[in-house]
Amino acid sequence: MRAAALGAMLALGCTSTSPPPSPAPSSSQPSSSTKDPVTPATLPPTVAAAELVFEGRVVSLGVAPNAWSGMLAIYQPVTWSVDRVLRGDVGLVGKELVVRHPLVMGSKTAQKGAPGLDPAMFAKNAQWVVFVSPQDGQPTCLSENDGVVKATPALEAALAAR
Repeated sequence: MRAAALGAMLALGCTSTSPPPSPAPSSSQPSSSTKDPVTPATLPPTVAAAELVFEGRVVSLGVAPNAWSGMLAIYQPVTWSVDRVLRGDVGLVGKELVVRHPLVMGSKTAQKGAPGLDPAMFAKNAQWVVFVSPQDGQPTCLSENDGVVKATPALEAALAAR
């Protein structure tokens, strides 16, 4: 049964095979992606295998769709200014790149309540390291939880060494 469900999810282009996350507890604490440093050892394999990893600043947060991901993957665009490429096309430095970010209720990047990315996390000029690979021919963030993380010297060194 699980294999059939997995096959159906992959056929629909879903980005995660894990069960949907439970809603985040209601609190005013920052998400764990802003308080727990991510290291190369804690990155999921799909994120660690990203074709493009860059440090950038948010230029703008696109319009949020009216639904969360479920049977189909739903994305919200973010326009990034690429400051430094840690893996991938160094020609992107100084350019803007629109990246699709998955919308999953209760994830580290999601806002509470209505579908959408957390506007505080994706505020103009917020600086993050972003893990991207093409999906359906478009730059796509690879994880709703660990695809956008704070830069740390250990993370940057490990990514640069790959």
